[in-house]
Amino acid sequence: MSCYFPFLFSPRLLKSTQTQGPTQNKYIKKGIPLDLNHFAKRAKDTGEWKEDELKEKDVLHMLKEKFSTVSFENVNEDVRPFIKDDRMLEIWSEQYFMDLLDRMKFQ
Repeated sequence: MSCYFPFLFSPRLLKSTQTQGPTQNKYIKKGIPLDLNHFAKRAKDTGEWKEDELKEKDVLHMLKEKFSTVSFENVNEDVRPFIKDDRMLEIWSEQYFMDLLDRMKFQ
């Protein structure tokens, strides 16, 4: 299974989740759940998910795989033009995003 999911780090997504200063992702911070149906549709649109059903454990597995293999240096360079305060990028790391997964909610 490929785990590229280009939309996870898309500038549009990051711009829409932008916060004031170096803080956590506002959706996770506010406890807003991930809509599994919507996520599954987008994953199918990209060709990254081909199964009929997508479960929480599948999403968590894919995200963990992505966070452990992505170059955060490259991601930072790609999104820097879309971030007002690029100090928030200083905390972006595999561990930071893995820690956020512990607080992630689903619907």
